[in-house]
Order: sequence, then C-alpha cells, then structure tokens
Amino acid sequence: MNYFFLILMSIVFVELFLFFKIIADAQSVMALSSKSVKVMQSKKMSDREKEKFMRTNSVIMLSTTFKFIGKFILIFAVLFGILWSIAQYEPTLASQIESDFYSITVIIGLTLATLGYVWIRNVIRRKL
Repeated sequence: MNYFFLILMSIVFVELFLFFKIIADAQSVMALSSKSVKVMQSKKMSDREKEKFMRTNSVIMLSTTFKFIGKFILIFAVLFGILWSIAQYEPTLASQIESDFYSITVIIGLTLATLGYVWIRNVIRRKL
C-alpha cells in the first residue's frame, strides 16, 4: 500500500512540475545569466550602460528566481500535505512511507516508475 502512495506522490510531483512550467523558469534564469555575461564581456557598451543593464537585469533575475523557488515550495507543500493527510488517517502507513524515502532500492524503483509514467504520458499526448 505504501508503494501506491509513493507512486501517487511521484505522479503528483511530475504533474505539478509540468503544470507550473518549472523548466521554462529554469531556462529563463539561465538565459538571463547568459545575457548578463555577454553584456559584461561586451566591448561596444560603456561602463555606464553595463551598470544600467546589470541593475535592471538583476531585479528581473531576482524576481524570476523567487518565482522559481516559490513554485518549488508550492510543490513541496502539496506533497507534504499528502503525507500529512496520510499520517492523520493511518500513522503506521505514513511512517512506512517516510522510512521508504531512505531506502535506495525504493528510490531507484520509484525513479524508474516515474520515468515510466512520464514516457507513457508522452506517448499518450502524441497520439491525442
């Protein structure tokens, strides 16, 4: 029974990860960082122009990073809420699930099951 809840939590994590478009946020942060490095290396811009760009870009990067972190916190809160709910109704099952988080065998199996879910999800999406 605890494996069912672990797989359910993995599926919820994947779906929230995709729903919140976390990959796009990570790519946005990387693009802003890359652009900042290019500006700093630029010989065509004056120091004042570079400073102005960096001040503006720093604020944008900070807000994008906070948005990225906020989405991860929301996902963590949902997963914690699931585990907390299980603990309220079945404390022994919750303790088994928590102990499974420390088992390398369970972690590997859960990773493979999650990858299988993502693969099946992508196959279904391509056919629709």
